[in-house]
Amino acid sequence: MTPEQVARISLPVLTECSELRYRFHMMVDRSPQATLVYSLADGKIRYINHAFASLLGRSVNELTGCNFFDLISLNEVADYDAFGDQEIGMRLMECPVHLPDGTTRYLELNPALMFYDGVACSQVVAWDVTARVHRERDLLRKASYDDLTNLPNATYALIYLGQTLRQLRPGSRCVAVIYLDLDGFKRINDTHGHRIGDAILQETARRLRAKIRDTDLAARLHGDEFLVISQVQNAIHAEDVASRLRHALSRPFEIENLKLTVMASAGAAVTDSPTVDPEYLVQYADHRMYADKRKRKAAAAAALAHSR
Repeated sequence: MTPEQVARISLPVLTECSELRYRFHMMVDRSPQATLVYSLADGKIRYINHAFASLLGRSVNELTGCNFFDLISLNEVADYDAFGDQEIGMRLMECPVHLPDGTTRYLELNPALMFYDGVACSQVVAWDVTARVHRERDLLRKASYDDLTNLPNATYALIYLGQTLRQLRPGSRCVAVIYLDLDGFKRINDTHGHRIGDAILQETARRLRAKIRDTDLAARLHGDEFLVISQVQNAIHAEDVASRLRHALSRPFEIENLKLTVMASAGAAVTDSPTVDPEYLVQYADHRMYADKRKRKAAAAAALAHSR
């Protein structure tokens, strides 16, 4: 076969392949399914369609050639540290993307290995799951927080305490669990009504938050009982923290032209062991709180008898 005959056969075939490739690109470009391809070697985006660019809040031209990992917030993914970039390129994951307008969108990424123009790449298909993430977080918050005081509830506090204990290392600081109860709250609640009682509980929560560090936790257990979890140096330090919290709650509450005083009883349990049972610590702190309450009642009764 002469070169002229080969050219006459090859040219239509090549033209047909190019046309199929063009049609495929046009189909993917216009697909509502967000798709991109990035190189495993350097993370650079080699192809991205309009749907994916729209999810990222940018144009296709602006994103082509960018590093894929600069666009998604992998540092906000819980187990990211356990994976390398190539492993990230092969596993289903959910991560946030911070858009140019300051908002955050959550994407579910489904990657697959492929060769693109002869280069090892990851093809990523994405779904916008922002609404689901917000809905799940709202449900989790409602299940973990007290509606009245906006403090974590007992369930959340126990989980947090367990995590804090597991992070203890030999020779590190101790964990203190401080159990607090408002003395005389029931009397005020019965006398002035639940609206005043609720206001006292809300102000109690504000005072506790103001007295603890960002690394500590204040929670409402139930009724007028609260819990503070704090990292301390030793038992003496824990008693000092308990004393400061008790003093903060003893200041008069000024609510609707009323000036009400609610004293607080406090008990602390301290440990430096990562294996201690969180529920045991809470129960022991509760026991110490009731001992403090009995002591305070006895002191008040003795003072009253002496005044007579």
